[in-house]
Amino acid sequence: MAMEVTQVLLNAQSIDGAVRNNSEESLKQFQEQNLPVFFVSLSGELANEEKPVETRKLAGLILKNALDAKEQHRKLELVQRWLSLDSNAKSQIKACLLKTLTSPVSDARSTASQVIAKVAGIELPHKQWPELIGSLLSNVPQLPAQAKQATLETLGYLCEEVSPDVIDQGEVNKLLTAVVQGMSTLEGNIDVRLAATRALYNALGFAQANFSNDMERDYIMRVVSKAVKEDEEPVSLQAIEFWSSICDEEIDILEEYGGDFTGDFDIPCFYFIKQALPALLPMLLETLLKQEEDQDQDEGAWNIAMAGGTCLGLVARTVGDDIVPLVVPFIEQNISKPDWRQREGATYAFGSVLEGPSPEKLIPLVNVALTFMLSALQKDPSSHIVTVLLQTMKDTPNVAEKACGALYFLAQGYEEMGSSSPLTPFFQEIVQSLLTVTHREDAGESRLRTAAYETLNEVVRCSTDETAPLVLQLVPVIMMELHNTLEGQKLSSDGREKQSELQGLLCGCLLVIIQKLGSSEATKYVFMQYADQIMGLFLGFLLVGVLLYMRKPCLLLVLLLMQREQILQNTCQSSIGTWKWVFRILRSTRSVL
Repeated sequence: MAMEVTQVLLNAQSIDGAVRNNSEESLKQFQEQNLPVFFVSLSGELANEEKPVETRKLAGLILKNALDAKEQHRKLELVQRWLSLDSNAKSQIKACLLKTLTSPVSDARSTASQVIAKVAGIELPHKQWPELIGSLLSNVPQLPAQAKQATLETLGYLCEEVSPDVIDQGEVNKLLTAVVQGMSTLEGNIDVRLAATRALYNALGFAQANFSNDMERDYIMRVVSKAVKEDEEPVSLQAIEFWSSICDEEIDILEEYGGDFTGDFDIPCFYFIKQALPALLPMLLETLLKQEEDQDQDEGAWNIAMAGGTCLGLVARTVGDDIVPLVVPFIEQNISKPDWRQREGATYAFGSVLEGPSPEKLIPLVNVALTFMLSALQKDPSSHIVTVLLQTMKDTPNVAEKACGALYFLAQGYEEMGSSSPLTPFFQEIVQSLLTVTHREDAGESRLRTAAYETLNEVVRCSTDETAPLVLQLVPVIMMELHNTLEGQKLSSDGREKQSELQGLLCGCLLVIIQKLGSSEATKYVFMQYADQIMGLFLGFLLVGVLLYMRKPCLLLVLLLMQREQILQNTCQSSIGTWKWVFRILRSTRSVL
């Protein structure tokens, strides 16, 4: 059987289902009949440079999956099965795996790295294979680039599989040294540097003692910072991702414990970000100045500036108040500079640190930054922020969409103002500007039309009774917009989808208006003057079959109107007789509600 492994593995990847099933059954029988030989055959296939890449990779994956499982009880079974395996067979397998790390075939090397880590995850806790880490580390400086990359990748996987208390501090120190040296720009191969950067993240759980040492922590930080600043983009992005991933881990831990660290809790949080903050922040702030031209117009764009801004936001959530005094100087120095990259970087920094620090700590930052922010948006620094945002909504779609978002949250911030709001004098101008945005020819780009309607909804929802007459004036405007969508119904499937989306936005807007007017006794029934027209409009949708395609907001709007008192007496008699058809449609579409 061992001599037929290559062909069986090839057949196991056949597009012919019968051939594939027969091969899988043969592998299963081979495993059940002679497990040691099965494992040895797979490792030999993986290590053999004369074998096809496809069979080598599959052999390694089968071997890896035979060592681990998601279900805990099955995992324990596989661990015991490996530990009870003949020692000679295990030695042969491990020798083949280590040999494969020097293969010129990247898929073979990568697969071997994963299998070695799985074996180490089983054996090292049982004091077996003690020479593994030493043998991996001993030859790293002399190895060719491909083998060095595979070795560092193996060390990274190994750190994922093994608990920190399994490896003594001496070996941890050597492991970290090898990884950090692999990240150095003195290492000429980018794949090696990339593998080392990934390995460093996995090794951090072992590095608590090293990060507690100022000299060692500073050395690691210098290497990572240099990778971000000077290396090629893939390595720089990975170095930033390294810190973002640490932030994610620490945020999860801090949220789980609710910030209560009193007593004798054994908190599994090493506070790497807090310790590294003085060196980490300048590095991240510098990345914000590396924007690319027109990066916002490419929705799939991801570059160093974007990665750095994302990481900065995560750092703010991780360390809270400690980040504010380190960010303020950067904002002050760059927000009013003539270079757009500096202005945008400062603006991005300001927005990134607003979640995490306490409001008390943020007040001075906001007071300092707001004048600069407005100055950066418009030459006249005395202009009111609303005026600035409305002006910015005339910019390119990606910029206008952000202005809509800013106005959305501004309106939300005045929601609890009571009977009067600072936004009241600007209400009509805001509404008109947002409606104008929805009619822009390029409103389909960057979600601009959707953002404008969502902002309009929020402005209405957070408005006060002072603006109720203006809100009421919106009803016929939105109804006319809805009526216009009935014109020219011969559309392609794509056109119908876009039309349905627009109808959903308009119905959602009308729904918010009616809910807003209905929430106050003074205006509770004022919209009833439009009840007949609204129902007539929906009967129009029904007649042309549009209601069948309409989205959740449209159907919710019908139900809301029907629930209002006096609706039938305010609806024309000719339409009442058709409501059995509306009920039938609503029943057929109730799953979307």
